Amino acid sequence: MTRTMAAAEARGKFPSVLDDAEKGLTTVILRHSRPSAAVVPASELSAFHLFRRIMREVGETLEVSRDPKIIAAVKRSQEQVNRGEIYWDDEE
Repeated sequence: MTRTMAAAEARGKFPSVLDDAEKGLTTVILRHSRPSAAVVPASELSAFHLFRRIMREVGETLEVSRDPKIIAAVKRSQEQVNRGEIYWDDEE
């Protein structure tokens, strides 16, 4: 579960924000009505790091997929596979 809280309110209620995080509640802290930080349960931190790493890798994959040289090389390889010049075996 997630809630939002203004920074000034969070400052005054920080001990209860921490208590709530220990109970599984995430608190998004707003500064000037915009999300600035979040207090999340420590048990969710490893999942957050994994998600961030996966998203970074997906982003890198998307960047590579936009490179015209890589796109052309992949297309040439696919054509070679289709002509039987390269044999691709997905099974190990």
